[in-house]
Order: sequence, then C-alpha cells, then structure tokens
Amino acid sequence: MYDLVEFYHLKYFLAVAQEGNFTRASERLHVSQPSLSTQIKQFEESIPAQLFVREKSGVMLTPAGNALVPFAEQVLRLREQAVDSVRAIHKGTAPPLAMGFSHFIDHVLVERAFACYRRLFPESEIRPTTHCTAQLLTSLPRSSRSHQRIEGAIHQRQHEDPAALADRA
Repeated sequence: MYDLVEFYHLKYFLAVAQEGNFTRASERLHVSQPSLSTQIKQFEESIPAQLFVREKSGVMLTPAGNALVPFAEQVLRLREQAVDSVRAIHKGTAPPLAMGFSHFIDHVLVERAFACYRRLFPESEIRPTTHCTAQLLTSLPRSSRSHQRIEGAIHQRQHEDPAALADRA
C-alpha cells in the first residue's frame, strides 16, 4: 500500500494543511480544486488514515495528519537536497554544504570556515543552521557518510590565524 505514496501526495498534503482550505491550496499549487481533493482522498485511502476533518469553513488536521506533517516536510526537504546535490555534481561543483552549529560557537570561526569552503568551491551553496546542541545532534543522521559530527572544544593557538591553518589543510 505504501508504494502508492508519491512526492506530490506529500506536497499536496502540506499545502492543504498549511492553507487550511482546499481552494486556497489548489490555487497555490496551480491545480484544480476537484483534482486536489481527489488526490488527497486517494492518498488517505492508500495509507489508510484520515488526515483531515472536512468542514464548510475549511479543514483541520486529524491526529494522524498532525503526525504526518513533520515527516512530509522532512521527506520533501531531503528530496530537494538530493536533487541539488546531483545537479551540483553534474555541473562539476561540490554539493551544497549544510552546516549546523551551536548558538555558542564563535561566529568568527564559522565565517572563516565558510570563506575557506567558498575559496575551494566558489559556485557551491552554503546552508547554515543554528540550533541548540541537542537539537543539532538529534537532527544529524547516524549512518550517513555525507554528514560528520565534530565534538569537543575548539582551541585556537594565540600565535596562529585559523584561516592560515585552514589554508594548509
């Protein structure tokens, strides 16, 4: 049954959830309202779970719908990152660099790291994220070879410039 769930189902679901209304969601998506309603109904049947409570004034998410929202957002975000990475590699550039860091990190170090990456890959995008450390650690995939976690304190030698150290790397 899950084989019938497509990316467009998740995109349509999120649009309806965010708009709270099939008509506004269909306008945003540039699809007809009856088509959107049919796709959502088929999606609900394929899961099977009711995602929305339909009322005359609009729609509200069911508990199942509320549970699906973060997963749908994550899946669509991962799809976008995958496509961006493939396009970048095809063009001969590095994939976008997603870098998460704590609110407490020295932002000078972060900017220097970005500058080094830009020198190496001038056409590549950098996607910085700032969260508390716990949030960053839970959002980092455990088994991904493209993600690395750096733990521990960063100590700067008083007599060396971090940019000079990075240039030697």
